[in-house]
Amino acid sequence: MRNSLLITAALVCLLASGAFAGLVINEVEYDENGPTADSTEFIELYNSGGTPIDASAYTVRLYNGATDGIGDVYTTVTLPGAAGSLTTVIPAGGFYVIGDTALVLKNQAFATASDSIQNGSPDAIALHDDVGTILDGIAYEGGGTVAYTAPAGTLEGNAFRGLDATTTPVAPQVSGFGGSIGRFPDGADTNDNTADFHVMPPTPQAANAGTLPLPYSNSFDTVGPLTQTASPAIYNVFVSGPAASPDVVALPIVGDTTIPVSPDPSTPGSALRIRDISGGGDEWWFGGPGNTGTLSITGYWYLKTTTAMTGETSGITLKNTKTPGFFGTARSTSSSFGYESGVSVTYSAGVPTIQGIPATAGTIKVDAHTSAPEADTNLASIAMAGDRWVPFRISLDFPGNTFFVEVDGIVIYQGPVPAGCPTAGGVTLGYRQNGGTFTRSNGAFFDGINITTTAIVPAELSVFSAD
Repeated sequence: MRNSLLITAALVCLLASGAFAGLVINEVEYDENGPTADSTEFIELYNSGGTPIDASAYTVRLYNGATDGIGDVYTTVTLPGAAGSLTTVIPAGGFYVIGDTALVLKNQAFATASDSIQNGSPDAIALHDDVGTILDGIAYEGGGTVAYTAPAGTLEGNAFRGLDATTTPVAPQVSGFGGSIGRFPDGADTNDNTADFHVMPPTPQAANAGTLPLPYSNSFDTVGPLTQTASPAIYNVFVSGPAASPDVVALPIVGDTTIPVSPDPSTPGSALRIRDISGGGDEWWFGGPGNTGTLSITGYWYLKTTTAMTGETSGITLKNTKTPGFFGTARSTSSSFGYESGVSVTYSAGVPTIQGIPATAGTIKVDAHTSAPEADTNLASIAMAGDRWVPFRISLDFPGNTFFVEVDGIVIYQGPVPAGCPTAGGVTLGYRQNGGTFTRSNGAFFDGINITTTAIVPAELSVFSAD
């Protein structure tokens, strides 16, 4: 008994040593699609300090920002135990997860069985201690120029734009897959949600993921669903499941046009198709915030011009840790779509306005997304014939300060790395569409991709290069 009292007294002294500042909201999974939609949402807390924290009677408050632009609390979760009772102790480097009933890895359940966290936009979550002092907060899907007065303490810097998306739980994952928003590395906190939070595979009660070991190659030679994994980080975060049908398909495919076999010498009879037959778009992520430094991708890309849709855009983004809109320049300031980081290369077909964001049909566009939310810079644009497969090479060389884009043997852009371009992030391949009649050949098609950390050095410059 005496030893137990000594241990308890020592723990109380340790907990009183000022470690409380180390507790943060570390990861949030707030929207899911698929057969178990919205049934494994969660909020993860993380003790980034060096000593245990007695979080007994702490509260997590969830705000609905859409009701009045300021935010009303729609749920309050109180951690078990009276203040100072040592009922809920989070060890140094430890996690504490509040989740839906079906979530396997959790410490505490929400009062509601499922769909416990609102999707925005905008919404917010705040962590309070046992006397009501706010310790941390995140406002999401309300960043950029969207008018939103976040609840006090939740808007740290710019609000995170959010997933702009739904996610799909995929067996045997214990949480919704594929995207959450989380800090990387765990506990990273500069008091700017936009800088601190990234899209990543959900990892409740575990270290946040987001790394793809490189080099990585995929010729998409197995027809069927593309497997999502947290490690290596290969995941889909927009709209997954039967509606999106992002999968490896046999070619040719006949629809509003014919997608022929690709030039990939390895497996020319199949390719990755990214689409959303329910409308909107989809995207696949290869890597995440754990991939730092120089990043290059090569492969084959089908430039689609003929379309039964009102408009279609396919795209490739490097160093994005947010959510690609795959459009670039003059995006709608009222849209919750398309706040992204890094650089993108896109190609559009049909009527050029999609989701209120202008594009240019039959044009390759190179854009930088590196300044304030909703602000994009067009670096280069050229018309290019479509309805055909083309090889592409894209590279961000940070030591050499060179951003290089080549499509179909034409160097469309070569110049310095855009100012403010993140050094952390992987590759996203994506697709957007709106209106019209969907056919089997609608979507973005890629094949024979290779992702490396080796910079691409062009043999010669083109007339389209930036000097």
